[in-house]
Amino acid sequence: MSRYSMTRAQSPASYFRVILAAGLFAAAAPLAQAAGLVGYWSFNEGVGSGAEGLETSGNNIGAAELINGDSHTASSAFGISAVDLNGTDQFIRLTNSLDSVRDLTAGTISFWVNLDSLSPANRLFGSTANNTNDFWRIAATGDGSAINLLMKNNGGDLIRADTANGVLTTGSWQHIAYTSGSSGNALYVNGSAVTLTYNSGSTATQSFFEQIDGPGSDLNNLTFGRLFSGNAGVDGYTNGRMDDISIWNDALSSTEVAKLYNAGAVSSFTPWYFNTITTADDRGADTYIEYDSRFEGGPDPSSDKNYNDEGSFRIKAADDPDFNGSPEQLYRKGYLRFDLSSFNGEEFTDARLELTAFSANSTSKTFAIYAINDADAGDNDQDLGGYDPDGITWNNAPANDNIDNDNDILANATLLGTFNGNAPNATAIFDDQALLDLLNADTDGMVTLIITSLGISSDFTSTVYQFYSSETSNADYFPRLVVSIVPEPSTFALLGLGAMALIRRRR
Repeated sequence: MSRYSMTRAQSPASYFRVILAAGLFAAAAPLAQAAGLVGYWSFNEGVGSGAEGLETSGNNIGAAELINGDSHTASSAFGISAVDLNGTDQFIRLTNSLDSVRDLTAGTISFWVNLDSLSPANRLFGSTANNTNDFWRIAATGDGSAINLLMKNNGGDLIRADTANGVLTTGSWQHIAYTSGSSGNALYVNGSAVTLTYNSGSTATQSFFEQIDGPGSDLNNLTFGRLFSGNAGVDGYTNGRMDDISIWNDALSSTEVAKLYNAGAVSSFTPWYFNTITTADDRGADTYIEYDSRFEGGPDPSSDKNYNDEGSFRIKAADDPDFNGSPEQLYRKGYLRFDLSSFNGEEFTDARLELTAFSANSTSKTFAIYAINDADAGDNDQDLGGYDPDGITWNNAPANDNIDNDNDILANATLLGTFNGNAPNATAIFDDQALLDLLNADTDGMVTLIITSLGISSDFTSTVYQFYSSETSNADYFPRLVVSIVPEPSTFALLGLGAMALIRRRR
C-alpha cells in the first residue's frame, strides 16, 4: 500500500501532492490526479456571481450549490467574498461531491464560520444517508455556544459528544476542524483541540464518511449550514457567514491544524510537501535485538538470533536479581532505518516519528529514542554496519553497548528524547525538535534510530512492550517518518508556482 501525504501550494487553484511509494518519489501531480486535498471551496466568486461556489482545489469534484438564492457577501474571512446564510432556509450543498467522500475512512473537515446569533438550531455541517437517522453532524448545542458532534449508523450512535458552553461566539470568524484517523478523533476550534465529553464512543473512535455510509446506508447529502435529514428533530439552519471549506482524506495532526488556522485561507499556506516514509518501503527497515541471560549458555543464544521476520518489534529492559533463584537479565531494543537520499538536501520544516502499538502498551510506559551519529558506519552504510535487517543480532548491532553496562548506548549515538507508549492499535508520536534538528543536520542521507526502554525494571516477567513492524499485514501500522519540506527552487519552477522567495535551501 502506498502512503500518501499532503501538498499545499500558494495558488488556490494549484495544489500538488508528492507521493512517496516504496520509498521513491513519484512525479508531482495536480490533486485532480491524486488524492490528498479532496475538495476546497473558497467562495471567492464575488457578490452577485450566482448561486454556486466553485470547487477551487483543481479536483473538479463539483461546485457548491447555494440553496435558496445567491448568498455571496463581501464580508468574508478571506478573499473577496464568503457565504451569508439567513438561518431560515439557506445552506450550502455539496451533492456532486458525494462519490469523492463516501469511501473515506479517515480525513479532516475544515471550515470558517461567523455566527450572527447563538442558537442550538445552528447546524454547521451535516451528512446524511437515506435521509434517515443515519447521519453525521457538527452543530451548536446547549445554550448555542457549545458544539455537538453526533455520528449515527443504522440508528445507533458511533459518536455522541459535546464541548462545554462558551466555545462558539458571535461577531467574529472562528475556524472549526474535525479530524479522524487511526489515532481516533479530535475537534479543533481556532487551531486548538477542545475537550469533548462523550456519551457514546470515545477519543479513540475512528469515524468518517465511510462509517456513516456503511452497510444498509447510502450517503445522499453533504451540507454546510444545515443538516439535511428530513427529520425535524435534528434538522436546522446556520444563521451567519461561512467561508473556506475544505475536505481532506488524511487526519491532519494537531500541528497541521494549527498551521492551517494560522495561515488563514487554505490557499495561503506556505508551500508544504508532506511525505511519509515507512519502514516497509525499499528505503526503510526495522527489527529488534535481544539479550536474554537465560539462554546465553544454550546452543542458540538469544544474542545471536535475528528477529526481522516478526510482525512487531519488542522493547524491554529487565534486571531481576532473583528470578527463579538466580539473577537474570532481559534486554530488547528496536532499530529503525530511514533513507533520506531522495530528498536531495531540501530543508525539513516539520518531522515526526509514528509508531503503532501492537499489544500490552500503555501511556504509562516511557521509551527513549536515540540516533546513531553520522560518523558511525552503522548510520551511513546501506546495511547499517551490520544492520542488515536479516542479519542483525545483539552481538553485531551498531551502537549497542556491552551488557555489562546494562541498557546503555555507546557514545556514537545521541539521545533525542523520550515518548510514551499507547493503547493497542493506537499511534505513539515522537515529534521533539531534536528529531527535526537531526534530519536537517544529516550529511549522509541515512538516519538510524534506536528505541529502548527508559529505566530498568526489576520485574523480569513484566509486560512486553511491542510496536508493529513492517512485517504486519496492515499498512496503516507500518513504522513511519512523516516530514514536511521546503522544495528545491527547480521544483517550483517545474510546477509554475512562482513562490521563489519562500524557498530556503539547507546548506
